[in-house]
Amino acid sequence: MNISLYHVLTRKVSNIHDLLQLCIVSKTFYSATIPELYTTILIRADDEECLHMVKVKHFLQNLGRMKHVRNLQVRSPFYVNRPERCIHNWDMIDMARGSASIGNKMRRIDKLSASLLAVLDLIRESELRSFSWEIGTCIRPQILGPTGYLNSKQNKLAVINLVTMGMCEINERGNSPIELGQFSCPRDISWIGMWSDRDLAALNTALKTNANHLRRLELDFVNMSLDPYKHSYLASRILELPVDQCKVRFPSLRALSLSSVSLEASHKELAYALNIHKLSSLTLRNCPGWEVLLTSAMERGHNRNLSSIEVVYHRDTWKPAIPILMAFFWPAPCLKDLFVSLSFPGHTFELWNVAKNQSGLTRFVYHEKTWQFRESGSDDGDLEVDNINLSLSTEDVKWLTLSGPEHPFAGSRSECLGLSCDLMILKPIVAPFATSLKFKILHVRRFGEGCLNGPRVGIYETTNGNKSTLPLKQFANWVFGPDGLLSLRVLAFGDFSYMDRLRDSNHLLCRHSWSFQHPRTKEVVALAFRHVEKTDHVLWSLVELNKDFLGACPTEPIFEYWASAT
Repeated sequence: MNISLYHVLTRKVSNIHDLLQLCIVSKTFYSATIPELYTTILIRADDEECLHMVKVKHFLQNLGRMKHVRNLQVRSPFYVNRPERCIHNWDMIDMARGSASIGNKMRRIDKLSASLLAVLDLIRESELRSFSWEIGTCIRPQILGPTGYLNSKQNKLAVINLVTMGMCEINERGNSPIELGQFSCPRDISWIGMWSDRDLAALNTALKTNANHLRRLELDFVNMSLDPYKHSYLASRILELPVDQCKVRFPSLRALSLSSVSLEASHKELAYALNIHKLSSLTLRNCPGWEVLLTSAMERGHNRNLSSIEVVYHRDTWKPAIPILMAFFWPAPCLKDLFVSLSFPGHTFELWNVAKNQSGLTRFVYHEKTWQFRESGSDDGDLEVDNINLSLSTEDVKWLTLSGPEHPFAGSRSECLGLSCDLMILKPIVAPFATSLKFKILHVRRFGEGCLNGPRVGIYETTNGNKSTLPLKQFANWVFGPDGLLSLRVLAFGDFSYMDRLRDSNHLLCRHSWSFQHPRTKEVVALAFRHVEKTDHVLWSLVELNKDFLGACPTEPIFEYWASAT
C-alpha cells in the first residue's frame, strides 16, 4: 500500500486507542501513525499539591518525534476547590518554614518552568498552533512573558487556553506578567481565572489585536461578580467600550462563553460589540444582568444561527427572565443544545414544552437549585443543593405517566438528557416512551448533600446492603432491563462538573446482564448493568464526546478566590 494512503487512513482515526492499535499492526502503519500521535501532546501534573512535578521524561527521550508537535497541553486535575492553589503559595510556605534544606533547592515554580521549557525547546520554531495551560497556577514570564519562549519562538498560535490563579499574591504584585498582544493569529482565546490589573491589560491587548478574526472567546472571572469594584470591568476595562456607542467589535465571533462577570453595565454596547445576535454558541454562567444583555441583543433581530445555549442563573436573577430566555432561542431552527440551570423553582413545564418544539434538539439539560437553610447559630452557611423534585407535584408526576402525545418528551429526538431529579420521579418521566426515546446518555445530576458517598461496589448490594444506593440500583436495573430505554448506552449519576472532582460519588453505568451470589446472604443477585470499565473504549469515546454535556451548568467555580465572599 502506498505510504500516502496509510497517512490518509490514520488521519481518519480519531480514537487514540485505535491509533495505538494501528502501531502494532505493521512497521508501515507505525511510521504513518507516529506523526498523528505526536500532533498533540499532553503534559500532566497528577498531584495538586505537587503541580511542579510534571511528566516530561517520555518526551525528552523521543527527540525525533517532537518535530510533529503542533498542539501542547499542560493539564492537571481540579479535584479540590482551594483558593491557595498556585505553586507560588507552596514556595512561600517553604520560605516561611525557614528550613535549612530549602536554601539550595530550586523553587517549585522554577522547576515547573524548567521542565516545560525543556520540552518546548524541542518543538520546531513557529510550528506550534495551540497552547493550553490548564493547571491553575501562574505562568512564569520565561514561558509567556513579553520576551518569553512563546512570544519569541511560537507567535503563530491560533488557540490559547489559560487557567491561571489570578489572585495569587505574586501575580497581583505584577511579578508574573503575561503578554498576549504579540500573538496576531489566535481564532480561539480562553482564559479562566484572570484577576489582576496586569491580567486584564494583557487580555485587553489580545482582544484588540485579534478582534476581526476571533471566532471563539471564553472568559471565566471566577468570583469577579462578587467584587463591587469590578462591576463593569468587561465593558469598561477589558473591551473599553464607549458609552452610548453601539458598534460590532468582533464580526467573526461565533462562540462566546462568559462566567461570573456582571453584564448589567453597558449591556446594549456589549450586545453589539460581541455580536450576540449572530452567535452559534452562547454560554452565560452566573452573570448578573444576562437577561438585559439578551434583551438588547434581540433588538437587532432574532438569532437564527444559534445551535447551542447554556444559561446558569445567578442567584439574583429576577424570575421574569424566563420569558426573555425563551424568546431569545425560540424558534431557533439550528438549536441542538439547550442547557439551563435555574436558581429558583417553578418553570419546569415551560422549558420542557419549549424544548419539545425544537425538532433538532439533541442534548437537553434542565437543573433547578434551591437553598438548604442551616439552623440559626450554625457555623456552616446555607447550602445550595439540587431541587430534586423539579417543582413537580404528585399530580404532575401522575399526569406525566398518562399524558400520551402531550408529554413533554413525546416524539423527542434528543440523544442526551440531563436532569437533577429524584430517581423515583425520573422513571415515570421517561417510562411512557421507553421504546421510542433515542437517549444514548441519561445524566442524573446530584450536588451538595444529594451526592452518594462510599465505595462504588455498594451499588451492587441488595436491600440489606448499602441502602443509600438502593434507588440507583433499582433504577439502573429497570432502565437497562427489557422494559427500560433500549437505546441507552450510559447512565451517569452524580456531578460531573470538571469531570473527576466528585469522582468518589459519581457513577457511570452501562448495559450488562450478569448475576452473582451475595457472600453474606447467599442470595443470587441478577443485574442488568455494571460500571463502565477502562476497556470500554467505545463507551468512553461517547462520554468524551459529550463531556461538555455532562459538565454543563456547573454547580461551583473551578476554584474559589474568596471562600467567605458574600
